Amino acid sequence: PGQDRTKEMCSRILRFLLGSHELIKHIKTKKTLPVSTIEKSLGISPKKIEKHRKYIIAALLIYTGSYPYLRKYIVIGKDKRGGQK
Repeated sequence: PGQDRTKEMCSRILRFLLGSHELIKHIKTKKTLPVSTIEKSLGISPKKIEKHRKYIIAALLIYTGSYPYLRKYIVIGKDKRGGQK
């Protein structure tokens, strides 16, 4: 995502998904993004979730898989000073 707000939204979704093993298992087995669960939990519009669905799934698979070199490029959050977590 290009804009900071969009990056932050995707980061929020990724943090939420990474916090739940059941959701990760759901995504990997059924190969779908649980849009309604994300919408209810985070209050993000389903249209926005669907628009960035491919990025969210790809980032989640890279982060949970054995891709240490690619993982460096995915920023899940920033600290107060603007650095990476």
